Amino acid sequence: MEQRGTKSGERQRMRNLLLSRDRLARTLAANFTGGDLLVTLTYQAGPWPRSRELARQQVRQWIGSISALRRAKGMAAKYVYLLGTEQAGSLVHRIILNRGKESADMLGHPWPYGPVYVGPLDLSQQGQALASELLRQPLQAGHSPLPCARLWVSSRGIHHT
Repeated sequence: MEQRGTKSGERQRMRNLLLSRDRLARTLAANFTGGDLLVTLTYQAGPWPRSRELARQQVRQWIGSISALRRAKGMAAKYVYLLGTEQAGSLVHRIILNRGKESADMLGHPWPYGPVYVGPLDLSQQGQALASELLRQPLQAGHSPLPCARLWVSSRGIHHT
């Protein structure tokens, strides 16, 4: 029997991933619609962030600037974001963002590190399939999370079911 605070066994780790996927799927279904946005923030070839924590700080700054733009227009920003790794090993942020009145150019403007891809959120897939795809990215290149680490982060106004 494993003691508390020790690294999880493989079965428990897989169970935790399935529970995280299910919770993410329920959260997306409860808070977002097909008209919302799937934003991908990438890094150009060159100096990537030295750590995943620095990458998280950079995406938080970007979300803060988008939230400030929206507050100035009287709108709120609801989001869920994940930090993933592409096949080439570079970091990528995937953000599900409620639809606002800003253009795609405005979304890309405050991200100075590389290209920004904005597309409609495709909820025609089952929520489980979308959540699985989003969670696969952070785990694919061997970046398994630390014990008890969350793979995704949401804004304050998000309802968790």
